[in-house]
Amino acid sequence: MAGRRIRPQWLAFADLIQAYRLALAAPDIGFEVITVVGESSRRRWDLSKAERLLGYRPSVRLEEMGYELGDEREPF
Repeated sequence: MAGRRIRPQWLAFADLIQAYRLALAAPDIGFEVITVVGESSRRRWDLSKAERLLGYRPSVRLEEMGYELGDEREPF
């Protein structure tokens, strides 16, 4: 997969697992819609709600994994 262009909001599997675990253990958050995305130099999504309610912080930086970031408007 390294060298393949991906979108800046792509989520690494390790971060997805982290988000699920945090959500399942979160006390009394009810039914919330919470955005989780991966970390990259071009991330434009706001993670403040995920940070505040879940303690979520992406642990994988996409560029460090060798991925080239594409544009969100590019087709897959």
